[in-house]
Amino acid sequence: GPTVAHVLARLGFGRDLVNITTSYAGQELDNKLAVWRNALREELRTNSRGGLGKRCPKLAEKIVDTFPRLEVVHLYMNPLTSTSPQHVGPVPNSNAWTPQEPNIPALSDFCSSLFGWSGEHLLNKLNSNLWPGLAFRMFASVCIQY
Repeated sequence: GPTVAHVLARLGFGRDLVNITTSYAGQELDNKLAVWRNALREELRTNSRGGLGKRCPKLAEKIVDTFPRLEVVHLYMNPLTSTSPQHVGPVPNSNAWTPQEPNIPALSDFCSSLFGWSGEHLLNKLNSNLWPGLAFRMFASVCIQY
């Protein structure tokens, strides 16, 4: 699931996939993807880097030779947004947007309900992921006129 995918990405499989898909084409791309898939399967089978917490041999067996679909990889790397040329419909007027302070209690509630974070775990997550950005925003807001 998402937890395993996150760990694999942090182990470098995501970075490697991006490098492969942006650096190679044709048969060379196919060959590099085959090597990448085999490394992915091996990590799932053995948990040799220890990041997964357990071995996942059944999941490794489910990695087919057509994984990942390159169209999907490209969509992740180049997501369609409201400012993309392919976007259909009106483009949001970003000039009408006004800066707002983040609603930290609402964000905490969101993380608790969606991710199941609470107590010390929630505080640690916010401390490592949210506070640095908030501190930067506070320091920068002294220099920026809205």
